[in-house]
Amino acid sequence: EHPMLRGLYYRLYFGVAICNQYIKECSDIDATKTAEIRFLRALYYYYLLDMWGNVPFTTEVGSAGTQMQRADLYAWLEKELKEIEPNLSAPQAKTSADAGYGRADKAAAWMLLARLYLNAEVYTGNAHWDLASQYAKKVMTESGRSLNTTGQNGWTAYQMLFMGDNGESSAAKEAILPVLQD
Repeated sequence: EHPMLRGLYYRLYFGVAICNQYIKECSDIDATKTAEIRFLRALYYYYLLDMWGNVPFTTEVGSAGTQMQRADLYAWLEKELKEIEPNLSAPQAKTSADAGYGRADKAAAWMLLARLYLNAEVYTGNAHWDLASQYAKKVMTESGRSLNTTGQNGWTAYQMLFMGDNGESSAAKEAILPVLQD
């Protein structure tokens, strides 16, 4: 009943609806952009799965969907992320001056798979620690990303992650899916 939780729930489903509309109208225009939109829809569904468990599910525009069990949504997310991975752009650390900054790449899909596998036992009853480790290692070794260890102007490396210029500083190399806003 808390209004902030209700707002989050509805906002996640609004995101799913926008993604479904894009896929219906534009999926044949650009394979990479469509994969990015499918990633965002998967991310919304991951949050719904993680926070609410058995949730309504649809990939159709205008459909209220049907209630999906956690294990089934887990299986759909795993399949969806593996299916879109080849169409996502190459994993690479970017600054805000680079083309594609703020867009999902293969590393974003790997990170979401790692998180999904990390919690697999809760969602399905079966642990997948080995897969969680495998995908986390891919992010660490194949994405060009690394932890920021460089502070500047009296700020710690950690504080640099939350600065307004974190897309231009040493902190940019740590961001896998930065949220862009003015």
